[in-house]
Amino acid sequence: MTENWCWQPSVVGRLSRHVETGAPLPAELLASLVGAKNVHASMGIMRQIYLATLDLEIHGPSPPADAAGLQALVDRLRPELTQIANPTGGNMLRSFGHLMNQYSAAYYGYMWAEVISADMFATRFEADCMSKEAGAAAFRKTWDKEAFETKAKARLDEELKLEEEREANIQAPQPIVQRAPLQRREADLQLTKFVNTRQMVTLGQAANGEMSGVYYCKVCECHLRDSANYLLHINGKKHNRMLGMSMRAERATLGEVRERLASYKDEKQVDLTKEEKAAMFLEDFNQRVAAREEEEYQAKLDKSSRKRARKEEEEGGVSTADATAEDEQAQEQMAAAGFDFAGFGGSKRNG
Repeated sequence: MTENWCWQPSVVGRLSRHVETGAPLPAELLASLVGAKNVHASMGIMRQIYLATLDLEIHGPSPPADAAGLQALVDRLRPELTQIANPTGGNMLRSFGHLMNQYSAAYYGYMWAEVISADMFATRFEADCMSKEAGAAAFRKTWDKEAFETKAKARLDEELKLEEEREANIQAPQPIVQRAPLQRREADLQLTKFVNTRQMVTLGQAANGEMSGVYYCKVCECHLRDSANYLLHINGKKHNRMLGMSMRAERATLGEVRERLASYKDEKQVDLTKEEKAAMFLEDFNQRVAAREEEEYQAKLDKSSRKRARKEEEEGGVSTADATAEDEQAQEQMAAAGFDFAGFGGSKRNG
């Protein structure tokens, strides 16, 4: 807004002086400066309109679905609004920081501010930019002392009442809350459920809280944008207090530790030779390896099923018989490679 004053002759005459003679800036030189300032001004306005339109399209109800769509949008809007073709191989979105810098769908505010300031200056100050009367008539309020005194008194009474209630709550005895010590978490956190996936969240979904692809805490009713923040949250003081726990772990007594060690000794290695202990360890190790291989095998089958389902949707569907045949063929190939888990239970295919 104040930039408009700096180009007025009456203001420039007060601000500028010749370094030697002290003479004010000549009117001809000021006119040349103003003319130079306005060179290509229309191109600058068209560029701002192009960037604002691009911002609104990306954050609108139907944004481009992928990188190719974003580039197509840039290639279409720039020549349409600026009359300048977009350079081949360029990617200006990577340097358009306003898109992800708290300007979501609000970049047009730059041009809107220019319009408002130009209108205010032209309608109220341009005729006499140093007139106090013009500023007072346009923007300075006329104060009603009695009305504002009544409002101030009402606000003071309300603040005093709140202060009295606060003091009463401080003096009143508060119930002692005894929280349980920290307990071991049993539920699977599924921190990798969004790995290798892409999710697009529009401005409307973010405003309504209808966001997919993020972690949600049902206890605290809040969204966390990634697994690292989710893990910090569920291990934090606020979350555990909401669960009724303190941040202190329960401490075992000396007697409890001795009983636990004795139970481990009685269960496993009573009257066993070194060979028996080694055989027991080897058997336990082989069971763990086999269980791990079974999990990996099942994960590969699940991944193959999901991939086949997506392919069916794209190509119009595949019969159930063909899908079963492909599944049996995959099992035979795994068995031929040495991954045969017929001796272990718990799998759906062995059920």
